[in-house]
Amino acid sequence: MKRILLLMLLPVPLFLGSCGGAEEETENNTEESDTTAVEDTEEEEMAEIAFDGVEKDGYVLYGHTEIDAAGAVTTEEMMKSWETDENWKGKVQVNINEVCKKMGCWITFLDHEDAEVRVYFKDHFGIPTETAQGTEAVLYGSPFSDTLSVEMQKHLMEDALEEGEELDEKAVADLEPKLITSFDCESILIKQ
Repeated sequence: MKRILLLMLLPVPLFLGSCGGAEEETENNTEESDTTAVEDTEEEEMAEIAFDGVEKDGYVLYGHTEIDAAGAVTTEEMMKSWETDENWKGKVQVNINEVCKKMGCWITFLDHEDAEVRVYFKDHFGIPTETAQGTEAVLYGSPFSDTLSVEMQKHLMEDALEEGEELDEKAVADLEPKLITSFDCESILIKQ
């Protein structure tokens, strides 16, 4: 029992120390049973990245699943399909808005209504941190509703601070958990 509790607690500090990720405790993943969460964590730790910068048809592929750009939908098509089917999974074409400058372990893009969508890479793989804003990409995975905790928002602000931006103390004091759309990404194609 102690081992299960320890294994459940270990991932949280690891992810916060390395830019956070979809493993942060959310409403989506707290509903799993204790043993399922431990088994999933162990499987993810054993998974290896199959594609780590492989050139493919004018793109560079990162992630677990081999994909191409054919058949990728727009963000509007994805969001409409997801509203109908919460289990939507597929390819979506986006323009990268922001990249984690520490490790390249997350990106953001703007959906069709200019709302920011935070993308977390499965098993915390990364892309080049120098990937430019506006770069075209194709993501393979699924959107989900997520609660961005105050702790994670502060962590993201601290990451920005390392980039030379100044932390707004009033903004930090006014933080509250907020519901966002995130995307669990198995693979990404980045336009060369």
